Amino acid sequence: MSNVLIGIIGVILFIGLALAGALFLGPRFQEATSNSKASATMQAISQTADAAVLASLQTGERMQSSSDGKIGRDLVAAGYLKSAPVNPTFPAWAIDAVSENGTYVGDARYMAAGMPISDETTKVCTAIARQSGMRLEDDGRPLAQSTPPASASGCWHSLGWSGSDMYIVYKRI
Repeated sequence: MSNVLIGIIGVILFIGLALAGALFLGPRFQEATSNSKASATMQAISQTADAAVLASLQTGERMQSSSDGKIGRDLVAAGYLKSAPVNPTFPAWAIDAVSENGTYVGDARYMAAGMPISDETTKVCTAIARQSGMRLEDDGRPLAQSTPPASASGCWHSLGWSGSDMYIVYKRI
C-alpha cells in the first residue's frame, strides 16, 4: 500500500514540476525562437547587402533600387550570390534595394525587407532592434517613425517610408 502512495506522490510531483517548468521557461523558449528568426533575417539581408556592395565596387557603378527582388536575381545571375535571397521571417516579401526615401527609383542606399505587423513580426523586429543596439519605444516595441533610424542596420516600424505601415528590416549599403 505504501508503494502505491509513494507512486501517486511521485506522479503529482512530476506533473507539478513539469507545469512549473513550462510556466517559467515558456517565454524563454518563445524568445529564443524570435531571436533565431531575427538572426536569420538579418543574415539574409546582410549577405545580400554585402554582395551588392561587392558588385558596386567591382563594376564601379552604384547599385540601383529594384522591386520584386530583382536585385537578388541580378546578383545571382552575376555570380555574387548562389541563390536569390529570401526573407526567412516573411518569405512572401522579397529583400529589395531601396533608395534614401524608400522608393524603388534611384541609387540604392538600403537593402531592406518589409514585414506586415503581427505578433510574430513584432517579436522578430524587436529582437533585431535589440541585437542592433537600437533604441526602442517606451513599451519595448521597435521605433515608430517615418524615416530610417541612423544606425547601420536594424528594424523599425515604418510610418509610410516605403508607402505603407509595416516593419522594415534594413542594412545600409
